[in-house]
Formats: sequence, C-alpha cells, structure tokens
Amino acid sequence: MKFLVYLILINFFLFLPMYIFGVTRRMNPFQFILEKDSIKSKLKNFYVSRKIAPFCFSIEYSMCVLILLTTLPTNIWVVYFLDILAVLILCFTIYLAVFAHIFHKTPILKIDWEFIQETRVFYKKYNFVIYPTILAFVVVAFLFFHKMHLVLQGSGQIWWLNGLFLIYILVLGFYNVKNYKVESYLHRTVFSMLIYIRKSSELDSYFDRLVRMKKEDVEAYNVYTDVELKVKPNIHFISMESYGSVLFKEKERYNNFLEVFGQWSERFNSSDIKVSTVSSEPPLFAYGTWYSYSTLLFGMKITDGIIHRFLFSIMANFRYYDSILGFLKKAGYTNYLLHGMLGAYNDRLDFSLIKKNFNYDQLINPPILKYVGKVLKFMRIHKTIPDQYTLNAGLDIAKKGRGPYTYFYCTLNSHWDFHSPVKIQKDFRDLNQAGFNFETNSDLGFNLQKRYQSAMIYTVDAVFEMIYKRIEPKDIYIVYGDHQPTTITDEKYGKDTQIHIFSKDETFNKAWEAFGFSTGLMPAQDQASFKFEAFYSALMQCLNKCYGQDPSLQLPFYKEGLPFFEENSVGQRTVLDDFEVDL
Repeated sequence: MKFLVYLILINFFLFLPMYIFGVTRRMNPFQFILEKDSIKSKLKNFYVSRKIAPFCFSIEYSMCVLILLTTLPTNIWVVYFLDILAVLILCFTIYLAVFAHIFHKTPILKIDWEFIQETRVFYKKYNFVIYPTILAFVVVAFLFFHKMHLVLQGSGQIWWLNGLFLIYILVLGFYNVKNYKVESYLHRTVFSMLIYIRKSSELDSYFDRLVRMKKEDVEAYNVYTDVELKVKPNIHFISMESYGSVLFKEKERYNNFLEVFGQWSERFNSSDIKVSTVSSEPPLFAYGTWYSYSTLLFGMKITDGIIHRFLFSIMANFRYYDSILGFLKKAGYTNYLLHGMLGAYNDRLDFSLIKKNFNYDQLINPPILKYVGKVLKFMRIHKTIPDQYTLNAGLDIAKKGRGPYTYFYCTLNSHWDFHSPVKIQKDFRDLNQAGFNFETNSDLGFNLQKRYQSAMIYTVDAVFEMIYKRIEPKDIYIVYGDHQPTTITDEKYGKDTQIHIFSKDETFNKAWEAFGFSTGLMPAQDQASFKFEAFYSALMQCLNKCYGQDPSLQLPFYKEGLPFFEENSVGQRTVLDDFEVDL
C-alpha cells in the first residue's frame, strides 16, 4: 500500500508543472477507462501508445525510484543520487511545460538554451531575485524528495518482482529509440534528457556541412542575379507584432477589432489603393519574432535560435547569400531600419547581428527621431515610442533620401504585454511634445485579452492610416503579422497570420493572384495557403514581371523555401525534420 501511495505522490509532484501550465486542457487522462476496448488494448493505450498523455508523463521515473529504493539495501548514497535525479527531472518537466505548452514549440534543449541566453540579457538587472529564487526552489525540492525517499527505503517489497518491473520499464524506454520523434520523448521522462542531448549533438554534425561551404557554394543560391529592375518602386516592410489569425477566427472575443478592420476594408475598397491578401503560415506559433523576419527576408524556414545564430554568427560565408534587402541594395536601393526602443533594452541588443539580418544603410533610432514625448511600456520593464510617431517620422527621413529605398519596421505597442495608446492622433507630430498627454489602455489592468484587442486596433489604425494618407504611385507596402499573440492564444487556431500587399499599381497587385492572394483586406481562404519562406521568390517574380528589364525571365518559385539546408532536393528529409512536431 505504501508503495502505491508514494507512487502517486512522486508522480503527482513531478507532473505538477504540467498542471500549472495548463496541460489539463488536453485529453482526459482517464478516458481510456471509458473506451470500449479489450483489456489488452486498454493496457497498451495506458503505457505503450500513451493515449492518456500527459498523465503518465513522469510515471517511469517514479516507478524506477520506488523499485530501486525498495529493492536495494539501505544506502544513503543511493538515496542522494535519486534525490538529485528527482530534482533534475522536475526542472526538466518545468522546462518542457514552458516551451511545449506556453510557447507552443517543440522543446529542444540546445535550441532553447540559445533562446534563454538571448532573453536573459533583457532581465539582467533582476538576477539578484531570479537566481536566489531558483536556488531556493532546488533546495526545497531536494529536501522534499530526500524525506520521501528515506521513508520509502526498505519498505519490504518483493525484490524479484520489482526487478521485473524495472526491466520492463527499461525495455519500453529504449525500445526502437532511434526512430522516436520528439513527441515520444515528452512521455518518457527518465530517458528523454539523455536522448535530447544526443539529438542536439546531431544538429552539430548536421551543420558541419554548412560550415564547410565556400563563398562560391553560398553564392550559387543567389538565383535572382539575372533580374534587373527598369522601374524601382519604394518598398516598405511593416511587421505588425502579434497580428495573428486568432483575431479573425475568434469573432466573439475580438468583435471590436473586426468592426474597425471592416471600416478600413471599406475605405480601401473605395480608394485607388489596391490591396491583395493571403492567409500565411509563419515559421513559428509564438515568440521569436526575429525568426519570422529572417524567414520572410531570406526565403528559408528559420524556426529557432540555433539555426538563426548559426547562420548569422557562426557560418562566416553565409553573408554571400543575398536576402531580399541584399538584392535590392545591390540594385541601388538605400535600406532603412526603424527602431523605436529606448534605454537599457536598446543598449543590450546585438546590432552586429541585426545589421546582418536587415542589411541596412541607416538605422533610424530614437536619437535620430529626436522624440521627447510620452513613452509606453514594453515587456513591462522597458520603454518605447508610440508606433504612430515612429512609422511616420521614419518615413519622412526615408523619403528625404536619394533614389529608391526600402523601409522596415516592426510595431512595438502590440508586443506583449500590449501597452498602447487608445487611439491615433490626427497629426503624429503632436506626440513629440514634452507636455502632450495621450490616453493609454493601462486602465485595463492585467486583462491581456482586452489589452491585446485594444493594442491591435491602435496598431491597425496607425499602419493603415499612414498607408491610406501617404502612399505614392511608386510605393509598395508589405504588411504582415509575425505570429500569434503569445500566452493568450490556444494552439487550435494554428500559426496563421495575414500578409497584405498595398500599391496603386493594379498590374503589380494582380501578379500576386498566382500565389493565392485575393483582392481586399480579407483572404479568400481561412486556412493558410502560403508560407513565409515562399515570399522571397514570389516577390522576385512579381517585381520582375511588372518592373523588370526582361519580364519573360523564367524565375524559380520555392513553395517550401530555398532548399539551403538540404543537400539534394527540396523533398529530402533532414535531421531538422525530427524537431518539427505539432504539439
């Protein structure tokens, strides 16, 4: 009886992070009892097929510990070893819960460690709180498990029966292990840490091929070198932070947003501005905005920190591959990057990495914008300029330059935790006054759903108002959402976001129909029919067809993105496929 009680207790505490982080929204763990299957099928579903996941998340660990403690002679060093292992498993479970069920991302130790390192610098000043809290948690967990294990020691179970159970668990844990995908590891807690480390090491060997690529090998992927533009329109990229399809799929929750969006749709329809839209699939569900930028600009699917850091920091010859902005720079464009962050956050950003990503000639940042007005919160502890001012003031600077230009900006006021003005101003210049006050959505408190809706209404108004009033005949505006809003979107809504193309050239907008784009602000299909990694090749085809010296050029279109990570064909399976899991 003691054996069963402690089995339940250990399993519960190891699985507690999953309850805390909302895993219970998934399948009922006891559903298998109600199913009309044979006893054999029920047992298979319970322990082999894992259909009752995530209840048995940590059952392997707790079973192994109980068997060891009740089979081996009393030995305090065995107990200490199991105490430490229990704490490691608990921390690992917390990590899996956070990345799998908050960020909706396949947890991979090495890749996520890169993300943690990138994020940690923004909260550096809170280390005096974070590290003592982590240490206290580890100590309390260790003492808890140590006490439990001491109580369990020598509880008199039949040693040979326990041994059979242990062998059974070991066989299940390692059976066919080479063919496991990541989702299998989520329910094999004892062995998953070791397997995760092994899988991460495979990424190292996989990237060795890319490290060895010479300059000429990389340049061979520049497949649009024959394109010459006879007409060079100004191209504006505006990434609307957290502009996800949940806004359109959850109509009751975001009815106020849809009302504003509908009004803009009518205004554009009654103007001479042409709009084309598609429901698209970014490389990730939430967080990691910069991976969406890179995927769209470089035409290859970049899903995580290790790939991003590898390309822009480790692989020296990758700089010889031209992104969209790299191609346009060689074509005589001046590239402008807008950046509205203030203070400490700004100081901690790695601008050498940012420059490689955006290939900019001029960074338009707060000192250049000379903003002196009221600021907004960003991620609760940082400060940013209102998007309406940054968008318009930055555009003024770009338009004063010589020749054609590109302009890239990611909105900031719709970033978590969604602190924004309530409405845009008639004249954006009013914002840049020390005494000018404007209403924000702070009175909504910590209601993230309402704050998000308010922030998205403001963002759409700011972006669309600028386009509506300031677009010129030689302008192209590309507006897209980077991902779904973090922490407040269920994974059932998918990763979809919208991509909008604005111009006054009907021929240019019509060219996008070949890639599934439809007329107007709303896409013809609810589900994503276009991937971010395909955007580069689609844009090059449309630019060449409408503005190229030779519109008849046969240019490649990569529906799945440039096959840069694959040695042979687009359809070839790579080691990266093992990490792309629908959670």
